[in-house]
Amino acid sequence: MFAAVATDDAPAAEDYSPLTKGLGIAGAVFFSVIALVVTLVALSSEQSPLKRSFLKLCAGISAAAIVIPLVMFVIVASSGGGGGGGTESKGPCVGGPDMGATGTPTSNGDVIFPCAISGSTKVHLGNGP
Repeated sequence: MFAAVATDDAPAAEDYSPLTKGLGIAGAVFFSVIALVVTLVALSSEQSPLKRSFLKLCAGISAAAIVIPLVMFVIVASSGGGGGGGTESKGPCVGGPDMGATGTPTSNGDVIFPCAISGSTKVHLGNGP
């Protein structure tokens, strides 16, 4: 119903081709540090507002692709393992040992206790090997 009409007064805005946009975003994700530096250098000399906004987007994607894995690494590294003195876990013990649960003794002096949410933990209580 409505069609865009180009006039001589308002020239069409220059934009990157779809292939260039796709390669820019892929580069921002896979080569984050290099892409961030190149994008910031290109942004400093670009005059077109449309191209500047796309370069800002690529810079943001590059920065996020650098920061997010670092934050995830810090979280995983700081969580650490929860191994205790005389305990040995078999499977993931989620929720800690179930309070009041009776354990199942094994032949070497260990007792296996169920955990509150899932898994089990093995504790050495006897004089076995």
